[in-house]
Amino acid sequence: MKSYKQKLAYIALGGVLMLMGMIASSVLMPSLFAQRDNFEHIQCNSLRIVDNEGAPKVWIGGALGRVSLDSGTIIVNGKDSAGVQIGCDTNGNGIVEIFGKGNGKATIGINEFGNGSMSTYDKNGNQQ
Repeated sequence: MKSYKQKLAYIALGGVLMLMGMIASSVLMPSLFAQRDNFEHIQCNSLRIVDNEGAPKVWIGGALGRVSLDSGTIIVNGKDSAGVQIGCDTNGNGIVEIFGKGNGKATIGINEFGNGSMSTYDKNGNQQ
């Protein structure tokens, strides 16, 4: 059985080690603050911005979204499945897709021949 002095020494040693670890971590890894005045670059694979309930509102990144795109994508979500997606298609051409509340969709982009194209779809997915 350990004496009272040994137990007290272990508690004191644990406290000193914990304090040293906290000091070392604050010196070696300074905190990052998102509220700084400016950033030159933010580098990450994707960025997701959510509302107060945790529902995604804006996504920025690659291989995201409602359709398969080969490049970076920006998605802005509205209410009831409405939203906008901006990116490049599998041919590397720019595309904008607009989604309505009732699952209707409008697509504006450049086709594989380099010509402008626009398509609209009703809530059942039928091209108009």
